[in-house]
Amino acid sequence: MDELNMVLGDNEMSKKIFKIERVLELLNEIKEINQCNLENIIWTKDSIAIDIPLAVIEDFAYMGLNNIDFILSEFYLENGLNETTK
Repeated sequence: MDELNMVLGDNEMSKKIFKIERVLELLNEIKEINQCNLENIIWTKDSIAIDIPLAVIEDFAYMGLNNIDFILSEFYLENGLNETTK
């Protein structure tokens, strides 16, 4: 039984545990991603670079969204892009 389990009772074990430090780490990484110019980012999926034409990036720039939204909205996929190595 680990230290956290010893502190929590049986009723508490069904709750999901999140580390504040990890949440802050993720938010900092998102902030860093969003501060980059989208055209200067090499996106990868399963360690494979995604080939995203500049025209797609330029179209997305006019939407007023951030770099994370580019991925979450799947904008890069909806434009007929395929995964390729660079």
